[in-house]
Amino acid sequence: MVKTLKISNKTLSKNQIEMGLKGTGSQEDPVIIDSVRDYKTVLKFKNIEKHILLKNVLVCEIRLVKCMNITISNCKIYHLKLTACHKITIMNSSIVHGYLAYCKNNVFKNNFLDKNRSFHTLEGNQGDNAIKIMQFTYSLPIGCLVFVIIIAFLLNGNLFIFITSLAAIPIFSLPIIDLRIKKHETKNLPDNKFENNEAADLNEISQIYADYRL
Repeated sequence: MVKTLKISNKTLSKNQIEMGLKGTGSQEDPVIIDSVRDYKTVLKFKNIEKHILLKNVLVCEIRLVKCMNITISNCKIYHLKLTACHKITIMNSSIVHGYLAYCKNNVFKNNFLDKNRSFHTLEGNQGDNAIKIMQFTYSLPIGCLVFVIIIAFLLNGNLFIFITSLAAIPIFSLPIIDLRIKKHETKNLPDNKFENNEAADLNEISQIYADYRL
């Protein structure tokens, strides 16, 4: 069974106590995470601004959302996913699956990337296409919901239910809005840097996660 460990700016102090992590989170004294070596663990970081160093970690997945100042070094990662991140450094690590969405000003150097899989990025025209796909995907259920609400109002005549139902419609648009915000936040930052990364055979890691689904 996969275990998920969530870390954010709000929970970092609590995480440090529970995991016995050292460091103040400053650039000179980053919070160090080096005790996680469980292939059934997923590390989720969100809205991180303090300096964090992940080293010698073995996990099935690392997800970073709206994070900065995180360094990942000498780690073995089955799936790495970054969304709307910048000032992230990933080095000397082995990565089977990689995915970047609206990430800029990050550094990837001296890593081994699985030669049988591609490192996916979502930015520029790809990001615009993703938004269009999401708009199309969500437009149909939203249209159907509006139609049902109007019919229900005509049959029932309850104005309160009608207004309340209409107010709920924007909830269906949140994924589209969130993706647009992430695109805007990173559009003016420098591009990511890829230095001295090598394509490698990472079957040893892949075999561990043969039954894991992304």
